[in-house]
Amino acid sequence: MLAVLGIERGIIVHASMQGADNQPTLNALAQLGGNFRGIAVVRPDVSRNELRRLTDGGMRGARMTTFVAGGTGLDHVERLVKRIADFGWLAELHLGNVDELVALAPLLNRLPTPYLIDHFGRVRGEQGIHSPGFQALLRLLGKDEKCWVKLCSFYRLSSSGPPGYADMAPLAKSLIAACPDRLVWGSNWPHPAVEGLMPNDGDLLDQLMAWAPEAATRRAILSENPARLFGFD
Repeated sequence: MLAVLGIERGIIVHASMQGADNQPTLNALAQLGGNFRGIAVVRPDVSRNELRRLTDGGMRGARMTTFVAGGTGLDHVERLVKRIADFGWLAELHLGNVDELVALAPLLNRLPTPYLIDHFGRVRGEQGIHSPGFQALLRLLGKDEKCWVKLCSFYRLSSSGPPGYADMAPLAKSLIAACPDRLVWGSNWPHPAVEGLMPNDGDLLDQLMAWAPEAATRRAILSENPARLFGFD
């Protein structure tokens, strides 16, 4: 898949169903080599020795979630961020719905580390750009330099569906207009728990190209931004 899409560097996000046993992802990073980094799942009481081991293995962030079982919840975010800050990690936040950001925004503004809001913040296409949660996301992205957003999994969030995912276009374009320098793209491959037709990763990448037709914006989202965020040379 990487070869077909022309992807030379990437991030492997540890699967929540594996809990805090990060060894499968560490094994994958070791096989893939220095052009890949990882996002780990760790508990709030993770030791410094374990964080050092994970960092040496290529991990550069901790994933927290309100959406799936097996991960660490956002109720521990401040405690956990204090532990990962010394290692240069970011916090990746996997929400159940974008409206959670209305209450979370003050907490996120206080975090000392960068935080990456996954899956468009899980805004549904039918919620639209004027929904309170999406407006909170736009404000964070526009005003908090620690806030990053991953353009990912829109095929799960769209009600209109393929081929154009028309209801997601205003959301994607609003984020791109707000701050193209703190957006990254994700394939969500291998698309776990998909019901119905399996998405084509080439089509998903092409969709980003449709939302971001300018070459400089594409280069930022696909290459320059993730290089800066995840510490690629």
